[in-house]
Amino acid sequence: MIRYFGNKKRIFNIHFRNMIGKRGDFQEVYLDNGDVDMLQVMRTLVEVG
Repeated sequence: MIRYFGNKKRIFNIHFRNMIGKRGDFQEVYLDNGDVDMLQVMRTLVEVG
């Protein structure tokens, strides 16, 4: 999704939080405590500009 919308210059705001769980049953947690590789997310955001 980051590459898809980033390449179209359609990202204008980011709520940068990690999460645990799945759609419909998730909890927001600190950046280093969740299921998502937030460093990779940040690198991809920088890559697409």
